[in-house]
Amino acid sequence: MLAVAILLTVTLVGFDPVVALVLLGSACGLLVGFVRLKPRLYPLPFTLALTCFVGAFLLSLLHDPVRNWALRLIAGMVFFYLLTIYVDTTKRARRLFFFTLAGTAVASLSALLALLEGWSLEPLFFPVDESARFAGLYNATVLAIFTAILVIWLADETYEPKLWKGGFILKLAAIGVLIFQLLSTLTRSAWLGLFIGLSLYLLLALYSSKLARKLWIVTASITISGVVVLYIVYSDSAEPVRQRIYVDSLNPSKDEQKRGGFYFTRNAIDVAMAHPLGVGVGNTQKYTETFNDFEVGAHNTFIMVLSDMGWLAFFGFSLVQIIILRRLFALAARSVVRYGISARMLFCGYSCVLVAGMFQDLLYYMPMWLIPGISAAVLFGREKRTQPVLPALL
Repeated sequence: MLAVAILLTVTLVGFDPVVALVLLGSACGLLVGFVRLKPRLYPLPFTLALTCFVGAFLLSLLHDPVRNWALRLIAGMVFFYLLTIYVDTTKRARRLFFFTLAGTAVASLSALLALLEGWSLEPLFFPVDESARFAGLYNATVLAIFTAILVIWLADETYEPKLWKGGFILKLAAIGVLIFQLLSTLTRSAWLGLFIGLSLYLLLALYSSKLARKLWIVTASITISGVVVLYIVYSDSAEPVRQRIYVDSLNPSKDEQKRGGFYFTRNAIDVAMAHPLGVGVGNTQKYTETFNDFEVGAHNTFIMVLSDMGWLAFFGFSLVQIIILRRLFALAARSVVRYGISARMLFCGYSCVLVAGMFQDLLYYMPMWLIPGISAAVLFGREKRTQPVLPALL
């Protein structure tokens, strides 16, 4: 049920209830014995990198952090750990997969109701984001990127069913709905992340498949891509998408040129240079310029870590990503599946998140910790092996 709570796109009075659910639920679970802490034998470089990041985060709390953002990051790290100890069997992975789909359905429904009814219940709920359809009651960017992740996961389950046997037509329909939802968010970083993720998946699948399978992959890819392109070009309902592509991207305004030229990211780098230990969690946006009367952060997850928590956190955070990606790629190239989860899907989904994270500040949003947590569970689980998965240092 935790996955459902994580994906509910409701923000109460400026405070995300998911933070309270994760933290209080974990504490109660420990007290009643439902949650049992399990030691993890991480590789030494990964342990050191994680220690640097967590240590720098704790030090940054001395710099008058934004309390809500600090609690979100703590909840994200707790959720990451809970995933690493929860996903240790195929049964649990399947449960997580279907609860995640159910949670996404609830999120999508709330967004649709908000769009159709003009849902605005201030101050209990934030109003619908006017700049993007399907923004719902949360951040449209988060919904978009998580939707892209699910498209990759469902595509993997359609290509090689593991957690969801059968239901081929239903899975294709779900992918179609998710792609429509993704386009409706008007979030270009998520579009790019999905394109990179699916392209990597296609290349890895072609690399490890026989000729007949390769022909099936190419045919399916061309067909689906053609349908999406035709919808964008000719459908009246896709006019906002065309506007986003043709006007905002190809003929941008001055404000859009700032965003596309990494103007805010460069400002955040200047902040980091002036404050090597960071300015405190959530404080970067106080040092950068506003955009359409809104405070804007680094617009880059890595640079946000750097400016908020300093160089030590940046080093640890970056090294964690490198280690996980390197290991996932090695397993994906061999088509390894563990707990019913393919390393190929994890590598491509992780790549999708990181690509989007080059244009968005994602660290403080709970859904963005799902793929990293599952990846750590698959890579560093305590399942007995006759030989190590990867003999290399990293």
